[in-house]
Amino acid sequence: MTWQRAISLVWVLLVASSSQAGVMLTFDGLPTSFTPGDSFTFSVKLTGAQGLASYDIPLVLSAASGTPEVDFGFDPVPTAAPANYVFPSDLFFFAIAFPQGAEDHLAISDFNFDSGFNLVGVDTVAGVNDVLAVVSVTTTTGVTGPLTISIDESFLQLDNVDLDPIPDFADVLANLPATTITQSQQATVPEPASLLVWSLGAAGLTVISRRRCKRDSSSAGDASASS
Repeated sequence: MTWQRAISLVWVLLVASSSQAGVMLTFDGLPTSFTPGDSFTFSVKLTGAQGLASYDIPLVLSAASGTPEVDFGFDPVPTAAPANYVFPSDLFFFAIAFPQGAEDHLAISDFNFDSGFNLVGVDTVAGVNDVLAVVSVTTTTGVTGPLTISIDESFLQLDNVDLDPIPDFADVLANLPATTITQSQQATVPEPASLLVWSLGAAGLTVISRRRCKRDSSSAGDASASS
């Protein structure tokens, strides 16, 4: 096999592989760990969709402990029409965050209407128009990890102009993203009472050390005098 044929074969395999990738709903830019009190942002992306005319993305945030929208939550509301937004306009973009039980939820949606209020489908391409939203998460020192961010598949919608699921929607459901963010290990900060005990202990050791030095000096002086 000549090197030209080998390159051609590799190219065909790459094209076939990319074509089989299908529709992918992903989280991009999430940290691997966090410290209580931190805030961070990430993007929700959709690549490979064909004929997307509307979407509803129900995000779910949970923690090991803490109160949603008090100690942790989606905040503020995502910025519509970020760079590489899926639709040409964000006129009908909508987002709302709300606590439910021990979780915080964020619902984001949009419709791609033309000037005549007809739904228009678009194909989403990676790096061109694949961003659905940029989401912020805030935490306080009252939360403990890990944090988990996922999608509630029962309310997920990726529809075409007929408000039917886009092609390969089943593949999206089978590969929904879910990310766990661990809590960073923090150095233990002594409590005020412990600091007081340590300070008194250090002061006591200093006094004892000084008394020993004084006693040793006195003993040495007595020994000199007697000799």
